[in-house]
Amino acid sequence: FLDNFRVWKLIKWIKYSLCGYKSRWGYWTAESKRIDKVVRREGVERMQLYNKLAAHDLSEMVKICLANNIKVIIADYPMGGWGGLGLIQARIASEYNVPFVDNEYVFSGLDNIKDYIYRDGWHPNEKGYAIVARNFYECIMKEKLIP
Repeated sequence: FLDNFRVWKLIKWIKYSLCGYKSRWGYWTAESKRIDKVVRREGVERMQLYNKLAAHDLSEMVKICLANNIKVIIADYPMGGWGGLGLIQARIASEYNVPFVDNEYVFSGLDNIKDYIYRDGWHPNEKGYAIVARNFYECIMKEKLIP
């Protein structure tokens, strides 16, 4: 069972190692000219593959946790996920009836987002992580995940 999970991860990393991937800021992990051609030709297919792999991996992790009586919380990234990852995470949480912490929604409502993230435009800073921690705390208390 876990070997299947590892195989999926291996296939995913081989695919992205060979073809590269676009980061949030438009940089590539491989030669940009070659990758630009690949993306124009294969962008939609790669996004579909990414989404299938992400859904599979997350589903398998949730199944393993639930089978072992481990409580699960799924959360999205404060600045959103590549390729609709947040939607996949929310769908998996709903399918398995586990709590979902929608950090992207909370961060999208902040007045001055730059006060809560690093200059890279992606990662929360100390104030941002305080919001993420509060979101998790509220979820844990609401769902009564700890006695």
